[in-house]
Amino acid sequence: MSEAQPLIRVIGFKQSYEKLPVKGDPVKEKCDIKGYKLDASGRRILELQPEDWVTYSPSHSPLNTRTTERVRHLLPDPSLMGEDQDGEKLRFMTARWNQIEPAYAAFKSGQEIPLNGTALAAWSGVTPEQAEVLRTAGIRTVEEVRDLTDGQLDRVRLPNMRDLRK
Repeated sequence: MSEAQPLIRVIGFKQSYEKLPVKGDPVKEKCDIKGYKLDASGRRILELQPEDWVTYSPSHSPLNTRTTERVRHLLPDPSLMGEDQDGEKLRFMTARWNQIEPAYAAFKSGQEIPLNGTALAAWSGVTPEQAEVLRTAGIRTVEEVRDLTDGQLDRVRLPNMRDLRK
């Protein structure tokens, strides 16, 4: 994995609130076999809890393919990889998380998602309006404009995109 060419591009994060079961202490509280608190009737106690979501895409196709997943499901956990004899799944999850983690840390601290390259706002080759159209298409840096394929250029709603790429 190369730092110069990321495998995925983080599009953004959001937070929602969902009713999820509450972990309990089996010694002090009535809990089920998985350790979740139970009420008097034996049902799990549910509470609203924050859930962080990430939207990302492969770096080669930011316009066509986007995936939105729970952040907690993306964390690599070696203990869950019992059937993964050669470690391929763990390597994949670790590589993906290494790409997402800096952006997630920035999101949690209230900062902008870090860019890999020169921001469109710093590029004198586009107007602020053109930069906004590019950002809407998921393109955030000058290097991402440079790396667009011909098929992706056709999907950006700007005239003379091939000249802009040059």
